[in-house]
Amino acid sequence: MSSRLTPRQEARYPNLVATGYSKTSDKDPKYNCVAWAADWAANLWWEPYSKNKPGMYWPEGVPDSFYVEAYIRAFRTIGYELCESSELEVGFEKIALFEDDILGLFSHVAKQLPNGKWASKLGGEDDIVHDSLEAFKGYAKYGKATRFMKRKDTGLSLPKNLA
Repeated sequence: MSSRLTPRQEARYPNLVATGYSKTSDKDPKYNCVAWAADWAANLWWEPYSKNKPGMYWPEGVPDSFYVEAYIRAFRTIGYELCESSELEVGFEKIALFEDDILGLFSHVAKQLPNGKWASKLGGEDDIVHDSLEAFKGYAKYGKATRFMKRKDTGLSLPKNLA
């Protein structure tokens, strides 16, 4: 496995190289960024309107919607609550929810690592670690991180290369 994305992928995320990143796993279309951030990266794709579809999941009682508020409710089902900032807090796991620049819909979620860096799953593609939430600046589809959530550290193990 290369520690870099393809040149085409790097071109899609123009600020990724400038802010620093490394690839941590190869393409896997079975799960998305939401499953990764929820610690459910085990053959499940989290997405609204997916109830009863094989390989897909959306929490019971959470509205089927692509607005950020629905994703906030989805993450609340696993213990996350809104917080003010992306600053590292010892004893807490944090996520950053992104909204696209075009429609203001949910577009991505990144998870903060214990060292303060961020981990992302690029849709059905690769997993990466990036130094900053600014990594996706310039990519209108991901837009920017607008909401932050945290929960007490669950002790769930990260892959050894990320812990």
